[in-house]
Amino acid sequence: MLPADRLLVAYALACIINKVSYAAIYAKTDTMYQKMRCKLSSSTIDAEEIETGNKLEGMFQGNQGLIQLFARKITINFKINGVSFTGKASNSEKTFGGDVTGKSVKFYDYDDAKNCYFYLDLDEIRMVELHEQLTLLVSFLYSHFATMFVEQSDVWQSLANEEKQTAKWINKLKEGIIANKVVVINAKQKIMELEVVIRYVDEILNNSKSGLITIDKTIETTSYINTRNINMKLFNCYAGNTDKATDLLFILNNRHNKHCEDIELYINDF
Repeated sequence: MLPADRLLVAYALACIINKVSYAAIYAKTDTMYQKMRCKLSSSTIDAEEIETGNKLEGMFQGNQGLIQLFARKITINFKINGVSFTGKASNSEKTFGGDVTGKSVKFYDYDDAKNCYFYLDLDEIRMVELHEQLTLLVSFLYSHFATMFVEQSDVWQSLANEEKQTAKWINKLKEGIIANKVVVINAKQKIMELEVVIRYVDEILNNSKSGLITIDKTIETTSYINTRNINMKLFNCYAGNTDKATDLLFILNNRHNKHCEDIELYINDF
C-alpha cells in the first residue's frame, strides 16, 4: 500500500474505533503529517486532507465496513475486533492488520511486510520536535562559544555535549509518545513558548557566527536561555504511561535541573 493511502486508512480506522474525529495524523514510519477535516457518525465517515484535498468516505455497521479512497479509486474492506482491525485493499492481493491504542496506531502492511506507526495529535509531536530543535540549537551555540572563548572552551564544549545528549533523549521521548508510553501535557502553550526562545537563540547564533556578539552579550544570552529553560519546565510536560517511562522521565528531569544549576553557577563566575 502506498504511504499516502496507508495514512488515510489508518486515520479512518482510528476515528471509527475511538469514535473521535481527529484533527490530524502523523506517520512516523514515512515522516508524513496531514491535517484533516472529518465528519463522523455512528455509521459513516467523510474525511479530507486539508492540504492535498484527498478524500475518503466510509460506511460501517457492526464490526465491518468499507472505505473508498477517491484519489486513486481504491476500496478498502475492513473488519474490527475491539481495538484491532484487519482489511484488504482492492488493488492488492494481500491483507493488512493492526490495532489502535489511545492516539497511537500500529498498522502492519503485508504488501511492504512491515509495521507502520501513526499518531493522532500533531500538537504533541510538534512540541517534542521543537523541544529537540531548541536543545540542538543551544548545543550549537555553546560549541560556537567554545571557539570564541579559548580559555573557557572546555566548559562551553562540555555544556554543548550535555545539550546534544539531552536532544537524543528527547527524540526517544517522541518514539515513546507514538508508542503510547509517554503523554504530553499542555502542548499548545509550550509550542508558543518554545517558538519564541528558538527564534531568539537562532538570531544569537547567527550573530555570533558573524562576530556580532560581545562577552557581556554571551553571558546575557546564556542566562536568558537558562532562565527560560527553568521556567518552561519542559520535562514536567511529559508523563509516563509505564513504570519504565516514568523512571526515565524522573532521571531526565533531575539531569536537566542539575544541568541548569551548573550553567547558573558557571555564568556567575564567568
